[in-house]
Parts: sequence; structure tokens; C-alpha cells
Amino acid sequence: MSFNGVGKSNNSFSGYTQPNETLSRKTVNEDLSVFTPKIPVIDDFTTKCMDIDGDGKGDVSHGRVVVDMIKGIAPNAEITEFNVYDDKTHAISNEKIEAAYNKILERTTKGEHFDGVNMSIGSETTIDKPDGTSVMLESSKTLTGISYKTNKHILRNNLFSAKTNIISVMEEVAKNTPIYVAAGNPENGTNYISQYALGKGVISVGAADSHGKPLEGYSAMCDKYGNPDHPVFLIMKENGRPSRDKDGNVLFDVNGDNKPDYTSADMADPSYSKKHVPGPFVNLIQGVSFSTPTVFMEDLKAKWQKQHKTQ
Repeated sequence: MSFNGVGKSNNSFSGYTQPNETLSRKTVNEDLSVFTPKIPVIDDFTTKCMDIDGDGKGDVSHGRVVVDMIKGIAPNAEITEFNVYDDKTHAISNEKIEAAYNKILERTTKGEHFDGVNMSIGSETTIDKPDGTSVMLESSKTLTGISYKTNKHILRNNLFSAKTNIISVMEEVAKNTPIYVAAGNPENGTNYISQYALGKGVISVGAADSHGKPLEGYSAMCDKYGNPDHPVFLIMKENGRPSRDKDGNVLFDVNGDNKPDYTSADMADPSYSKKHVPGPFVNLIQGVSFSTPTVFMEDLKAKWQKQHKTQ
């Protein structure tokens, strides 16, 4: 079984609500700066696998980019990071994922409120029974609806792996706190579904184009869709030159809010600004890893705005 953070970089050139839930906020105000959702993010915050500046080298962790996507929509979101990377095995850890959800469940059981959980890492689904026979799925090209729900139920009831315990505790968390997970990228296959998405109440996010049409090649087995492409730009001055911080570092925007998320000091190569000729477009961050927090946060924002209007 393989684990992966389902995001990548490419410089060549993704309405579930829980009942009786109140979004965290400091005050009721039209200003979204007071929109302060409390969000656990379960991810790899160790491995520098995301290439920000387009030089083909990893600069920052997968988890950090996911958090920056969330902050692009809710700058004052209260993030609780659960790093599930295991330094000993050099891989995402089943045990750490389960421990993260158990911790979230423990805290919510004691009365703490979270607005939702973001998990942009995935794992392949095994649908073979221990006796070697296969689990039969409903055959359909329908992207959503009864076929997807039926297959999800079949897979959940025939899951024979260590992740059964993880899904069980995820289902307990999802009774009061929505969980958004990445469905999978093209290399996973059209009928791929992450095992983490199998639990009842768990929302899986796939990929769609800018018009909301599901993209061919991405997982068809998901609940919602979001745009998987997130361009990285240099923040430019009016004179067309890149902006810099007080130390002279070039500033990068990865979530589209035109505010700095990274500086050239974050890059693996400290001489970035000297070796590159800066232009507005630098790189393209891709994958349902990043459509997931976008869809998640848009759902939360819409819910917050709806509640605000009714008060």
C-alpha cells in the first residue's frame, strides 16, 4: 500500500454541512478578516517536496502549501498542524494519522469546536479480499450519484487493511466535524479513490476546470470538485520589478491574494534572485491536494456568510 501527498509542481506549462454547527468567529461582521475558522490540517510538514520558484528543486513542505491555500481565503484561520511524516520510515505514517484523528476526537469530545479537517494526502484502495477474490463494483461512468455512493459503500465494507481503524475514527470525528480529503490525481487512475475517503461523512474532492467541469483522468469517485491548478507569481511593483522584503528577498504569492507567502530565502538555493530573471509567472502548483483546501474553505466561507446574513 502506498501513501502520497497528492500535489506536484510544474513550471512548463478542486454542499456538505453538519447539523447544529456554528462557525468559529470573533464577532459578526461583513469583514472576512474576522472569519476565524478552527482547522486541523493533517499532512506532511517535513519533506521539502514543493518547488515554488520553478528550478526543479523542492523548497517547502506539502503541508505548508496546503496551509497557505487555506490562509489565502481565511487569513486569520486558526490552524492546528498534525505532522504525520515519520522520520524513521521516511514516509507518511498510518499510526500518526490515526493518532491525529484520535486527538481531534478527544478534543471535540471535551467540548472544543473545529470547523473542519483538511487532509490532502491519499492512499491507494485495495479491493481484493484475503482469499484472493475481487470485490465487484457497480459499473458506471457517472461521476456522482448512486453509483459513486454504492461503490464507496462496497469498498468501505470490504476494506481489509490497517486503515480500517483510521476510517473508523474518522467516521466518529465526521459526526460533528466535516472532513475534506483529496480524491487523487491522474496517475492514480480515473476510478481511483483514496481509502481515507471511504468513511461515512467524509468528503472527497476531485479536480475540475475553471467552469466546474470534472477533468478527464482525475478520480471520478468523489463528492466535490475544485480547480487543481494554482499558479505561483512574483509580487510585482508598479515599475514592473519584483517586490522584496527588508532583507532584499524576492516575494512569492501562491494562493492568489497578492500577499507574500514565501520569499527567496525559503528557496533551497539562496542565490535565487541572482541566478534567475524574475517574471510575474514563476511556476504552477497542481493537484487535488490544493483543490481540496480551496473547496473546503469556499464551503466554510459560504456557510459563514449565510449565517451572518440571518443574524
